[in-house]
Amino acid sequence: MKRMLAIGATTVVLLLPLSASVITAQSDQEVEQARAPQPPTPAPPPPPAPSAPSPRAQAAPRPRTPAPPDFELRGQPTNVKIELTITDTRPSQAPITKTVTMIVGDRETGMIRSEARDPEAGEIPLHVDAGPTLLPDGRVRLRLSVSYDLPRQTTEKNSPYKHSIREGLAMLLESGKPLVVAQSADPLSDRKVTVEVKATVLK
Repeated sequence: MKRMLAIGATTVVLLLPLSASVITAQSDQEVEQARAPQPPTPAPPPPPAPSAPSPRAQAAPRPRTPAPPDFELRGQPTNVKIELTITDTRPSQAPITKTVTMIVGDRETGMIRSEARDPEAGEIPLHVDAGPTLLPDGRVRLRLSVSYDLPRQTTEKNSPYKHSIREGLAMLLESGKPLVVAQSADPLSDRKVTVEVKATVLK
């Protein structure tokens, strides 16, 4: 930039530096750029989706155990006739036989309680509990419990007042066929007690 200054008859030309004007122009340009709207900042890319687990990593579903048929839980709608024969054999005397009969459903329980009173021996019980189960092959699985007190006879003066027998048995029976399932001996004499059972499936 030039500026003339007249001093008397002499004209002086002054040269001013341009740096100040250039700096001012640059500052004005920066202000205008700051005021101008800036383009929006692009959004960050979304995170990658999680990869699906491989088929091998997934646990295979456990197979469901089929529920057993109802008749296996409650038993078949069939009755079983149970015949129990107790034979008391004593030396030089005729055998004494006691017979107990009951009808019990499959997978059910039947019981009989029979009691008498002896003046010398007191209470004489005959208790029987039975629980049959029908098997696919037609046989009968039987659980049996017997409680029996044997009073002495009037001719047995030297024997105890009574003998007690307690038996708990489990067996397989053919339908309609009797089977001797127990034979007990008296520890003080030659007396023997035999238990025979027959289970018949009723159609």
